[in-house]
Amino acid sequence: MARAVNCGSRWSAERLNRVKKEAEHSPLGDAASLGLLELCDVVGNPDLGPEFRLPISSTLPVLFVTGTLDNNTPLYLVEEVRWRFPNSRHLIV
Repeated sequence: MARAVNCGSRWSAERLNRVKKEAEHSPLGDAASLGLLELCDVVGNPDLGPEFRLPISSTLPVLFVTGTLDNNTPLYLVEEVRWRFPNSRHLIV
């Protein structure tokens, strides 16, 4: 399921170019996207497009739950997103 979600949301062309450029100088190379886009193409998982990747906001109450060992959602990114959710709380496990 995680791969299906990643394939549907994908990366913008700008972000993909940035990942490839940074991979040239990274000790781990292209570990962040290794095979992901090829897998998406093989299984026919469509890209949901740039509108899907636009930031959202809401005044509804929202609870963000993260963990200190969560490598997919670093704490600082949640705090950045919370600016668009004025009635949010952040639970760190």
